[in-house]
Amino acid sequence: MSEQDGLIAAYMLDGKGGARELTWTEVCAWTPDQGVLWVHLDRGGTETGRRLSEDIGFGPIRVEALMAEETRPRSVAHKDGLLVILRGVNLNPGADPEDMVGIRVWVDANRIVSVRKRKLMAI
Repeated sequence: MSEQDGLIAAYMLDGKGGARELTWTEVCAWTPDQGVLWVHLDRGGTETGRRLSEDIGFGPIRVEALMAEETRPRSVAHKDGLLVILRGVNLNPGADPEDMVGIRVWVDANRIVSVRKRKLMAI
């Protein structure tokens, strides 16, 4: 397994509009007192599901919602955060704009975890 498998990007947000890019090792060592963490993952990565459950610490229901093959746009509030599933216009070169691209996002007080299968230009 490469350190980057499934990882598209990870950032430590500074709360002032800036961010510092992180490696997966730094993501695993992150604690909430360091700042807000944003991890953006590729759902097609061979290690993505394991990373969500073991490294990030999400339970099976949250992992399933982020990794599901088919989803409908929605938002679901949980006691400690919010799950948001969105679709965006497919602006990838040569793509049909009506072929929507999905993104799933978990947001809580200290972190943002987003997961996609196909590139979404808005990100």
